[in-house]
Amino acid sequence: MGLRHPHKPSEYPSFWLYLLDETHVTVTLSTALILLYTRDAHVLWFSVGALGSTWVAKILKLCLRAPRPPPPPPESKPSRVRPKKTYGMPSTHSTALTFYWVYLLPMIPSLTPIVLRSLRSISGDLDLSPMFARLPLSLSEGVPRVLEHPVIPTLGALEAGTPSPSLSVGSSLLGIALTGLWAAGLWSRVELGYHTPQQVFGGAALGAVLAPAWALVWAKNPGVGAVIQRSIDTVWEGVMGRVLG
Repeated sequence: MGLRHPHKPSEYPSFWLYLLDETHVTVTLSTALILLYTRDAHVLWFSVGALGSTWVAKILKLCLRAPRPPPPPPESKPSRVRPKKTYGMPSTHSTALTFYWVYLLPMIPSLTPIVLRSLRSISGDLDLSPMFARLPLSLSEGVPRVLEHPVIPTLGALEAGTPSPSLSVGSSLLGIALTGLWAAGLWSRVELGYHTPQQVFGGAALGAVLAPAWALVWAKNPGVGAVIQRSIDTVWEGVMGRVLG
């Protein structure tokens, strides 16, 4: 439920719901690790946008002041995890998960080769030293983009030709996994009694608006990415220079 007062897995109706309730931890940690691994401007831009979407949802909660669903009776079995005491409209989790889903889903064809190469590298050996070297698999350089726009695919983007069957299957599996995680996360907010369906739909609608808007700003301002990338490289070289020096 929270970092300061976390629930125990035994308090949940199922371990699956416990995992879904911890998506704010697992997704945030995964994003941070990917950012450290790639040190890419677009990944940082996306991360800031995702974090910003949660703050927009929190501000709207304070403005709307809509209560969460009432707690279930104590004798209910299996007893649900006790609802939170903050306001409920819109659902912050639903906003963030939808931001991830809307922003990343159209980019899956260009992300699939990176994921497959990473999996092959990991399966080949467990040498983690490449994490401390500048990777050529950056999303901002060295990888041909399949999507010219991060949200809206265009016909002119498929200049590289027809993707191989393995990439097509990989893209489909990644898309299904991303969509499944998104849908399960939204469902869990209602199932756990944290939000009403209207609050979940409100959060999803907010995330669906913020994600393409944030992606459009990135697409229309390529110079921003260059500035961010130079800053990342400068900071990383300074940090690693002190660590290795």
